[in-house]
Amino acid sequence: MMKIKKADFECNLCKNDKLEVGFHGATYAQTIGNTEDFVGSELVEYSIIVTREPWARQETRGHREVLRSRGKAIAQIGTTSLRDELVILPGAAMSASDVLRALRKYIEEVQRSGMYVGRYKDTIIVEKIDGSLEAV
Repeated sequence: MMKIKKADFECNLCKNDKLEVGFHGATYAQTIGNTEDFVGSELVEYSIIVTREPWARQETRGHREVLRSRGKAIAQIGTTSLRDELVILPGAAMSASDVLRALRKYIEEVQRSGMYVGRYKDTIIVEKIDGSLEAV
C-alpha cells in the first residue's frame, strides 16, 4: 500500500476559504436515493459555485416547503435537478474513515439541530427530523 502524507497535497485550505472561489475538479461521486437499495459510484467532473441569485432560492427545499405549508403552488423539480438523491463528493485527500467521520458529524448535527434547507425571503429555514420547519 502506498503511503501518502498530507503535505503531498497542494492545497490545504479549509472549505470556507474555498467556497469563495468554488469547488471544481473530478472525484468518484457516491450516490444514494430514497428509493434505491444500493449506493452507486461514478467518476464525475464537478463544479460547485456559491450563488446569491434569487432564482436559486426558489429551487431549494426550504422555499418549496414554506410555499407548500401555505397552500401555494410549487413548480416541478427540474429533470436534471437532485430530487430525492444524495450525492457525496469526497475530496481526494479523504479516506474512507474520513468520509464516515464527516457523515457521522453531519448526522449528529441534523439530529440535534435539524437540516438547513434554505431561505424564504430573508428567513433561514431549518427542517427538523420530524418534518417540521423552523425559522432561525
